[in-house]
Amino acid sequence: MIRPGAAYLTPLLALLLGCAARTDARTRQAFVGAKAPGDGEPGGPDAPGAADAAGADRTAVGWPRIAAMIQLASGELATGEPARVEALLQRWCAVEPSPQQTDAGTAYVCVPEPPLVVAGHAWSLELSPDRGGLVSLVSPSLSGAAAQDLAQTARAAVADLCATPMAPIRDLASPHQEVHTCPVRGGTQLAVARLPRDLPADLWQVSLTLLGAT
Repeated sequence: MIRPGAAYLTPLLALLLGCAARTDARTRQAFVGAKAPGDGEPGGPDAPGAADAAGADRTAVGWPRIAAMIQLASGELATGEPARVEALLQRWCAVEPSPQQTDAGTAYVCVPEPPLVVAGHAWSLELSPDRGGLVSLVSPSLSGAAAQDLAQTARAAVADLCATPMAPIRDLASPHQEVHTCPVRGGTQLAVARLPRDLPADLWQVSLTLLGAT
């Protein structure tokens, strides 16, 4: 079950900070490990989430690419294997990320390769293999009006991935926060959030976050 305040493991500020920590050996192996010619998705062509055999998570543009990334990540999270989640770093990150230590566990932040630009906005990737796993796509520098429009469009774009209709979370910590969630087939949960970063500056973020079963 998604918990407001615990769903977003990496503070948005981490997107702007360099981290001097060394990548642990397991994640380094996942990122730089050689892949044999013709290898498919992490875990092999029969792994959950391998439905994008054509590589739509890298080759599609716009919302179809985000939907393909969510579908693939959902399959990897559903396995409950941290190494499968970490392998997405190798698949999607332009540069090997360093670990960010958070209260909720280890998280990684990177710029996707190829660059992910949807609806005219750039998106980054946040990922954690801990506590069931988390994969989040974040557009971090929006005005309030742009964030509202983008969140609404995002909910419509990923609606077909939901097993039941997306619904808002009530009684969030701040009246400025807006989070809608739905279960995704296979045991994961998807959240589309509109969150303020700096209200006086009218700076907001929109996140699409997928959580594994805990």
